[in-house]
Amino acid sequence: MIKKAISILALLIGFAFAIVVVCGDMETIPIHINIYGEIDDYGSKWTVVCLPVVSTLSYLLMSWFERKPQLYNLPTSHRKSRAEQEKIAVKLVEWLKVITTLMLIAIEVLMIVQADLVLWIAITGIILTGYVCIKYIREMK
Repeated sequence: MIKKAISILALLIGFAFAIVVVCGDMETIPIHINIYGEIDDYGSKWTVVCLPVVSTLSYLLMSWFERKPQLYNLPTSHRKSRAEQEKIAVKLVEWLKVITTLMLIAIEVLMIVQADLVLWIAITGIILTGYVCIKYIREMK
């Protein structure tokens, strides 16, 4: 329940931030940074809406997968039943929803507020995603 609330709150913050930027006086916003954290491309202020929309779509898709564990392609295990593996896989999807939502919304906000931190957020999100995947995949076996 808390994971769902965090994700929904992040989505709401993302859309609220996008509305503030679109209604503001900025005509262009940074849309890309290089490996050194330097802004190297700008776009229309309307592009700020892209990340909350992508984040919402990924949240909805993962929510659908979370309710359909029978569709998962799980490894054969001699120690865990299919039902046990499905429960673990659902937990994995729950965490991936939270991490993905938070990472995309943090990137949206930081790209405009302090772009040099975007790379660190992306790296942190990748590390967290890797950790969660490894943790739950090991638990399934």
